[in-house]
Amino acid sequence: MRLFLTLIFILPGLLPLQAQQNFWTDASESALPETALRQRSFVVTHYRALALELEGLKTALQAAPMEFTPEATAPIVLSMPMPDGAIKTFEVVESPVMAPGLAARYPSIKTYKGWNPDNPSETIRFGYGPKGFYGTMLTAQGAVYIDTRTEGAWPVYMSYFVKDNPNPELWSDFKCETDSDEEVHTPIYEGDVIENRNPMGQITLRTYKLALACTGEYAQFHGGTKELVLAEMTAVVNRLNQVFERDLAIRAQLVENNDEIIFLDPQMDGLSNGNTGALLGEIANKINPIIGINNYDYGHVVNVHADSPGNGVASIRSACNIQIKANGVSGITIPQGDPFVIDIIAHEMGHQFGANHTMSSCQNVNDGTAYEPGSGTTIMSYSGICPPGNNVQTFTDPQYHTGSLEEIFGYLRLGIGDACPDKMLTDNTEPVVEIPRPGGFFIPTSTPFELIASASDAEGDALTYCWEQFDLGPTAQSGGYGNPTGDAPLFRSFPPTESPMRVFPKLSKILSNNYDISEILPTYGRNMTFRCTVRDNNPQGGAAVWAQIGFKVDSTAGPFRVLAPNTSADRWTVGAYTEVAWDVANTDNDIVRCQKVNIKLSLDGGFTYPITLLENVDNDGSAFITVPDEVTMQARVRIEAANNIFFDVSNQNFFIEAATEPGYALTLAPDDLSPLCLPNPAVIEIETASILGFNEPISLDLVSELPEGATYSFSQNPVSPSENTTLTITFNTFFEETLDLQIQAVAAGLDTAYRNLQITTVSNDFSSMALLTPADGRDDIQLQANFSWQGADDAVTYDFQLATSATFDESAIIEAANGLTATEYAPQSFFDNNQRFFWRVRPVNECGAGPWLTPFVFQTITVDCAGSDLPNDLPINLPSAVSTRTSTLFVATDGIISDVNVKNLDINFTPVRSIRATLISPAGTRAILFNRNCFTNSGDIELTLDDEAPEDIPCPPDDFVPAQPEQSLSVFDGENTAGPWTLEVQVVESGFGTGTVNGWQLEFCAATATTPPLLITNEVLSVPPGQANTVTPDYLKAEDDAATPEQLTYTLLQPPAHGQLYRWSLDEVLTTGSKFTQSTINTFNLVYVHDGSDTQEDHFTFIVDDGQGGFIPTQTFNIVIDENAVVSTAEADPGNAVSLFPNPAQDQVTIGFRQPVKGDVAARLINLQGQVVQQNRFPEAGRQLQLNTAGLPAGIYLVNVQTEDGNFTEKLILQR
Repeated sequence: MRLFLTLIFILPGLLPLQAQQNFWTDASESALPETALRQRSFVVTHYRALALELEGLKTALQAAPMEFTPEATAPIVLSMPMPDGAIKTFEVVESPVMAPGLAARYPSIKTYKGWNPDNPSETIRFGYGPKGFYGTMLTAQGAVYIDTRTEGAWPVYMSYFVKDNPNPELWSDFKCETDSDEEVHTPIYEGDVIENRNPMGQITLRTYKLALACTGEYAQFHGGTKELVLAEMTAVVNRLNQVFERDLAIRAQLVENNDEIIFLDPQMDGLSNGNTGALLGEIANKINPIIGINNYDYGHVVNVHADSPGNGVASIRSACNIQIKANGVSGITIPQGDPFVIDIIAHEMGHQFGANHTMSSCQNVNDGTAYEPGSGTTIMSYSGICPPGNNVQTFTDPQYHTGSLEEIFGYLRLGIGDACPDKMLTDNTEPVVEIPRPGGFFIPTSTPFELIASASDAEGDALTYCWEQFDLGPTAQSGGYGNPTGDAPLFRSFPPTESPMRVFPKLSKILSNNYDISEILPTYGRNMTFRCTVRDNNPQGGAAVWAQIGFKVDSTAGPFRVLAPNTSADRWTVGAYTEVAWDVANTDNDIVRCQKVNIKLSLDGGFTYPITLLENVDNDGSAFITVPDEVTMQARVRIEAANNIFFDVSNQNFFIEAATEPGYALTLAPDDLSPLCLPNPAVIEIETASILGFNEPISLDLVSELPEGATYSFSQNPVSPSENTTLTITFNTFFEETLDLQIQAVAAGLDTAYRNLQITTVSNDFSSMALLTPADGRDDIQLQANFSWQGADDAVTYDFQLATSATFDESAIIEAANGLTATEYAPQSFFDNNQRFFWRVRPVNECGAGPWLTPFVFQTITVDCAGSDLPNDLPINLPSAVSTRTSTLFVATDGIISDVNVKNLDINFTPVRSIRATLISPAGTRAILFNRNCFTNSGDIELTLDDEAPEDIPCPPDDFVPAQPEQSLSVFDGENTAGPWTLEVQVVESGFGTGTVNGWQLEFCAATATTPPLLITNEVLSVPPGQANTVTPDYLKAEDDAATPEQLTYTLLQPPAHGQLYRWSLDEVLTTGSKFTQSTINTFNLVYVHDGSDTQEDHFTFIVDDGQGGFIPTQTFNIVIDENAVVSTAEADPGNAVSLFPNPAQDQVTIGFRQPVKGDVAARLINLQGQVVQQNRFPEAGRQLQLNTAGLPAGIYLVNVQTEDGNFTEKLILQR
């Protein structure tokens, strides 16, 4: 529930707001006493004068719920006046900035916060006290203040934009005396640069207890009483929290006894008002005895500068640091308003929270965080206070730069600054932000560009985006602004907006051709880095996350420019075939790589581009377009890189005029096919439009000569104006060439028209490709193998995959490599024994990836291995001195050795080059395993030793990857396995300390012979077009003496291209990697169904496995599509209770029963979507009954039969 409060209060001489009932009315200062007008304390020249019925507002605010309570879900609603005459509505809750005890002692001082329900990113902070009302709004139009314009009996308020009231004279001598380069204040948080900062969970609102002191001069300026001064302080903190909570999810709260550090008497306060450095040394000694050093989180003192506009100083990273947490000073001549609160206090407190200066050309620059050009514009900059010619603007935008956010987050969330605040977990979570375009590309010099981000928020908060440059380069005390060198920042920061896109420079500058040095396009080769910071503006505590992108500038390219249309003298006529021209400026080189552009049309002077004239056309400097039926005086053309971020726009608006004569427009879409990936045909849509009612038919022709064997056709010819047709050009050969063609259009009463068509073909002839090694069907691979294949001239690179399954699912792929330029590949993996592997390759070129070649299959050696346990005498200690130690492993199994391996040899000794390890058999035969192999200081030997391993012992030898021993283990072949085996470890040279033998094992392997199955039958299957036929044992049969038909398994490597293969009994479509058995074939359950296409043949490939290590390598089953083919009617099992014949059927099918059926029979015909398409009941069916299937579409159906004996379902194919 929301409570809307409206009142009318009109003073004499005041004008009511237009049809808006609230507490505000427009005021005329002429109706006020002259004495009141003289009581002005702050110079504002552009404002809206207002009167407020304050008592009514106070009464209404009594209904405002307290924040963070259940009642806060029903805030009150108030209207607030904007400087431009508008009214904004805000949902409002009470938001105290004083500790409870302090607030209780000063009940006349209240603070509130609110948000615009129509745009929650717009917020307000306001309050009232003894001096009346104040408020600050952060809106899409900029920061707004509502202050008293006059004082006395008839106070007049003013609503004004901060940006409309710059005061450069006030700031000419201001200085922040914080030296960002000094690190003596406190240790710097050493965090890594966070290029992309994304969600870390729920937002924690951190509340810091602020001890805010003042000098007597400040107190006198604000009225000389503690109540009046405290009211001003609450206004300051309320405004600060508006920024702190949105940007940092922190808030400041005045401590319980803050009124005790409000010093009223300048003579008695003991503070050096106006002397910033002295105040920094004095303030802790004033705050700590009164507040208590453990009763506040950070301190600050405000003062008045009588002789200079203002100064400030603070210790960096001082919040929560007990030694320096009071070190913050802010002062100014007129200590009120944003020039004081944002430009100075928020700046100095930013230092206390961990941030350094962000400007790059000014006094007191910090090279490590100088992300902003010139003076900068954000809170940690020197906006308006730099030497002449270095100020970007004369006021500060109320936000922290992304670099400042990173520093503050690092200190307040991960450093000492996280130790002292009160923490409250909110319901808010951080948004997710990404930059869809990857970085690393190049742009041309002196050319506009745009960046776009994408973000989402779980709570649906109103997200705002702020793109900021994040480059560091040479800095200067003065003169660097507008004269960047190296990677110095070029682009100023702007306040956050609702748009995820930023144009560089601002679009209004581009369209007016009026550039300034706050946004300079790069004119030389350099690096460019930008961050997009996304704020969610959640009222409980805002989240800020960012994403980063980096790219470079190519000094040899640019400026990319529109050449025509480009001036106000240009004229286009609706329907005309007109050239658009641009300066490519070397952007099509191998660095920028802009091969294609898009051409768009604006009808509103360049602000939006709703019409795409051409898309993805060659970046060659010229293209012809058909002028659309849009008449305007504000046309502009935008030409943008199709695969990059840069663009240019016509310099001036031009006219599009209406046609004066009947005719037609003719457009090819596209008119440039580059590349055309053969053997695909070229397909061009030809669009026509009638101009002024022209209706004569248009005859079309392709008048250019085509390559030999090529043909073309129009889907309709002639066409009437406003009808479209399709031109299809088919090429029967592979070739690479650029074809410049012309389409001719002839219509009665008009000149013959021509349209140019360019086609650049890319050959995709990969017929020469073939897999080579390991050969298909090999069954003796050990540990590893190198792969090779025959390449193709049309392939640029190759993709390789090795898998344990013919499905090549992600879980089955054990190794993959993309972008290979050679026709060979050496895998990194080792192959287990007794395992089957599938490998394949595909070609890749500019058209993308071609088809995978039919995989080859190989099998590793079939072996029977037995491993030993660990010896019982481990671990064995190795002394540092030269010595010999042994470990014994007893093998009880009796057998003759054909292959022995040492597994998991684990010795720790530094250095390993001092170790020799030898294996000794029960017969006394010796083989050196490791012999001081690695001349490194590594201390670990972790090896598996196998004669069949592809590599020698690696250095360092610490990854248990199989390697060849120093001496061959084949010396043990023919010996008996049984008996004591000994590992002898010698320390040949003294080491750096003692070591241990931790483990070793033996593995004895013997190869086993496998016998592959035999492929008895593999005959061509004939199938009628669009129909099905069963693959019976007469066509495909394998046998194996040691395997049954159920064990003989077929694996489908490549399914049919023009039909589908079904496992009939399960109604399953078989795909790559699917398996079926010989029993599936024997029971007539393997069915091929043709797709009806105009093809003469089809095939599928397979392997056969007997389940015992024997297999038949890749075979092809061929299929002929023949309208005279005879369809098999064999039944799957003559003993079935129910059978269908014929099957496939056409207009009638017979249901046959093995035994006569008694009683009624129900028969239903069901399609594969589960719909019952026919239902019948038959009395006393006997052995047969007939179903009428005439009129049903061809396809696969289920016949469900219910009898007294049971429920039976069979599958039926209907053919037409």
